Amino acid sequence: MNLIFRFFNIKFIIFFSIFLAAVLIPMIIFFARSPVLIVAEESFPNFYGKERIKNESFTASLILFRPVKTVFVADEAGDDIVSLAVGEISKNPLCVLFPLRYARSAKLYREQNPHIRTVLLEGRYSEESSPSSDAVGDEISGYYVYKTDVINDFYRAGLTAAAIHFFYEPEDRNIDKTKPGDIAVFLEADIPQVKETFSKAFADFEEINRKQIKKIRAKKEKEEEKEKKKIEKALEKEQRALDRKQKAQERKEKRTEKAPDSEESQKKEDASPPEKNKIEDNVSALKETEKEEEAIILPNIQFYASLTQYTDRPNLSCVVLVDTAVDYFDKNVKIPIIYFSWLNPKFMPKEVVVIVNDSPWIQAIPAVKMVMAGEAKGLFLSKFLLSDAQKFDKMTLRKIRKTW
Repeated sequence: MNLIFRFFNIKFIIFFSIFLAAVLIPMIIFFARSPVLIVAEESFPNFYGKERIKNESFTASLILFRPVKTVFVADEAGDDIVSLAVGEISKNPLCVLFPLRYARSAKLYREQNPHIRTVLLEGRYSEESSPSSDAVGDEISGYYVYKTDVINDFYRAGLTAAAIHFFYEPEDRNIDKTKPGDIAVFLEADIPQVKETFSKAFADFEEINRKQIKKIRAKKEKEEEKEKKKIEKALEKEQRALDRKQKAQERKEKRTEKAPDSEESQKKEDASPPEKNKIEDNVSALKETEKEEEAIILPNIQFYASLTQYTDRPNLSCVVLVDTAVDYFDKNVKIPIIYFSWLNPKFMPKEVVVIVNDSPWIQAIPAVKMVMAGEAKGLFLSKFLLSDAQKFDKMTLRKIRKTW
């Protein structure tokens, strides 16, 4: 019995040791590896969200299997202070990610630590431009310079806008549903190909989903046709009632009055009751609506460089905003918005349905992969996020997620 007990006891110790080693060894390796550092100002978490930074840093750490840490510096800190703060977090990081606003600090840090990989995150600029050169100088060959893939982001934004345009129909939207609705796009800068890319994405989405869109339109047309027939029948019924009332009135006048002269008689024959004219106008309006529905097929996509160029459009189905047009929120218009921003969703109006985030924490994973691959230049994709999935029905939600 003692032998059996000792056997199981030894077996338990062996299995427990293996389990402990399987847990501890990866943790030891994880914390022993050089970290990835991201520079940010101290006030940034107040706008971005402390929990978002923690969650995104944790996710990046797991995927990269090395610590991803943020170096917070005072908003007014000089270049030497920023360089010193980075050194205090780690003497030998794998790489340091500097947003464009810290380009001068990155230059000083690289001069002091030439063996450390220094990454410059330029943000949403065209691939041909080089904003880092203004701060770092023409010689940026020793840096890793990465941009946000604004062309690809706007293509996906165009697909998302098309999904919202064709499939999303909230009941409280103040929009004429007999028309397809316009799209307003506010661009941060005049980046070549963005307009063409966005429009192409819209056309591509319509082409891919044409059969389904036609079915939806056909269904809507049937429903609208039924509704129009009901209105027409009601109007005809009302018209017949008015006609009977008018004939009864005429018979009564013939019995009680003398025969009117020919001129007055002609006036009465030509005159129509106000109610009759109103009914005829309503029928005419219905027919005009039918003509408009047949004529309008695709939305009108309007691009603006700033809010000052924009004039209120009564029939918008979707708006695409970059930070430069944030004043649009003051209009309090209940129209779905695709917002290019890293701002905390808690601070955004409820009309913002999709957020396009290109913050450094989102970019950390692809940046490290490109650094390890030795790519001195590259492009990032932003992360598309639904601010509130409950705003959409299942079909619209499925269509939107497919575009990302």
